[in-house]
Amino acid sequence: MSNSGENLSRPVDRICVLAMSITVVAACCPLVAYLALSKYVRYTGDDFCTAGYLRHYGFWIEQIRTYLDWSGRISFTALVSAIEMLGPSAAMWLPSVMVGAWFLSMFWAFSTIARFFNWRHATLFSAAIGSVIIYACLNANVAVGQILYWQTGVATYPPGLIVGTLAIGLLFARIRPEWRIIGVFSLTLVGAGFSETYAIAQLTGFGFALVTLYGFGLSAAPRSKAVWAGLLGSLTGLAVVASAPGNFARLATISQPRPGPGLLVSLTVHYTTILIARLLVRRPLTTTLLFCLGAVVGGFAPKHHQTAIKLAVTGVVGTLIVIFSCPVCAFGTGVYLDWRIQLIPHFFCELLFLQLGFLAFLVVARRLADTRVLSLALLICVGVASLMGPPRQVSVIASMRGAAQNYAALFDRQDAELRSAARRGDRHATVALLPREALGMQLETREGADPTFSVNCCIARYYGLSTLVAKQTGSNSDAAMKVNVPSTPTPAISMK
Repeated sequence: MSNSGENLSRPVDRICVLAMSITVVAACCPLVAYLALSKYVRYTGDDFCTAGYLRHYGFWIEQIRTYLDWSGRISFTALVSAIEMLGPSAAMWLPSVMVGAWFLSMFWAFSTIARFFNWRHATLFSAAIGSVIIYACLNANVAVGQILYWQTGVATYPPGLIVGTLAIGLLFARIRPEWRIIGVFSLTLVGAGFSETYAIAQLTGFGFALVTLYGFGLSAAPRSKAVWAGLLGSLTGLAVVASAPGNFARLATISQPRPGPGLLVSLTVHYTTILIARLLVRRPLTTTLLFCLGAVVGGFAPKHHQTAIKLAVTGVVGTLIVIFSCPVCAFGTGVYLDWRIQLIPHFFCELLFLQLGFLAFLVVARRLADTRVLSLALLICVGVASLMGPPRQVSVIASMRGAAQNYAALFDRQDAELRSAARRGDRHATVALLPREALGMQLETREGADPTFSVNCCIARYYGLSTLVAKQTGSNSDAAMKVNVPSTPTPAISMK
């Protein structure tokens, strides 16, 4: 049977190049639209808290204080502190840097894997897969602003995926074994320090990979030591995060009871099933694009079909297990898996749809004498889905511009007023409430009925004021809220 990519004709090759090029351009259109809005990004919520603490304590003391008093996410704390040392303007270019780093990490990892298995068109496939997965992850998230425009969210959730992707790429890179082991261990250690949810997913993935190596009798394979290093790095990172004394203070703010083991398993299975089903039902075009893209890649797989099928089945099972591990941390601590945290299982779901397409092609191709017609049909499907899906989102994204522009203008005006008040030596300032929604997220700014509302405390401390009044304007009853800044820092609001 003629099933391998080597038997595909030159016309199919040319159409493949065209289809992949269309896919890359189409997927990048909404990404560019998203990033065009980043010039309206400003501090909100926890951004004021972390920036204020950094200004008060300095970089190194802030790392220790956060670990002891609030959170064990050492990688996040270090990254957000480094970003805030660059000033508030860093929030505007952070989305572009993060999306760019995310794309480059996936492009490098997929191209490394493709070259390891001798795939043709490795560069085009890697660019298409990277751009489509990022688009799919952002498009799937209702609160996209929390993972793209909120500085605290951007520094928490995408970096773990970026670092983990680099670690997977290192497993297949042609480098010295000792450097591979050191690199994988370091990357997984750092990755686990961004989020408990990602740390558990990463640990589950490397654990499954190690079990698979032993199951296939490959425990002595050259790269098995690097997999061990990834597992050890994940365990070490998770242990550092979980043992932080500050976790007790953060967990104390959660009023929901912790579920028992039986309920935890039930909640996890139920929620994960709904999450996958929701992606299938609400985004059929994006899911079709990922499935067909995976099938196209399968059409250029090497001719060792049985081995490729085994690897594909293993990848599908492993990815499913990782997806089901994601809600464990959230439900285990008594909280709901919020939209921003769902970026992590969404990412693995997109990989799952891609792998299912890859596997489906290999299985079907075994029964065909010639796969050229099937490959052409899949390439046409990828091209049509690319043109029908991502570009249509540009207008939806552009519709957020007006509210974002208005919010940024009001914020800048108030920012100038508060800085001016601080320079005059004023200890109290009165500002109007800013809009509640902008940039695809709920904004937590200067509001709250509680005089010790943490965000207002953080804003006042950030500007060097003692009190801050947030005044509701444009209503029949203008209610002023005065917030006193305590002498000791108030913990940031809980953003899991």
